[in-house]
Amino acid sequence: MHCNVAQYESEKIGIRIRLGNLEKARQGKWYGGAPDGHALNPEINRLEIDPVRAPLIQRIFDLYEKGHGTLRVSNILNAEGYRSVQGALLNLTRVRRLLRNPAYCGDVVYGSRGRVPAWPTDDNPMARRRRTVFTRDAERIVVCRDAHPATIDRQRSERIRG
Repeated sequence: MHCNVAQYESEKIGIRIRLGNLEKARQGKWYGGAPDGHALNPEINRLEIDPVRAPLIQRIFDLYEKGHGTLRVSNILNAEGYRSVQGALLNLTRVRRLLRNPAYCGDVVYGSRGRVPAWPTDDNPMARRRRTVFTRDAERIVVCRDAHPATIDRQRSERIRG
């Protein structure tokens, strides 16, 4: 009995958090941690360009536009001494995520990914976790354009993101 009540309360809290984040996104406010190359202004909940990390983002886009793949870009940047915010080497997955992030052209996007249950299968009978999936359903996604200063101009970002 108590477990059911606790589960219901947990789901209710999750819904309230998602609705709050959705409303923040509609207003152009940032939720969560700031992406690399930006800093979060906590007074107004908006992103600002980080003058120390922004050159890394510019360099990633420059190298990619010159025809280098994400693996080659990460290798070049690692050789030049660039590291992630946490101090780790850059890998191709990190570079790919940075290139696809709409925050770099000034947008706040909410609802493009969600968590769905991963049910047990013959291959993985113990699966009980949730996995993240991306959606292209325009009705679920909230986009607030030009919500903060852009690191990369919109045309350049859209050329790369496709």
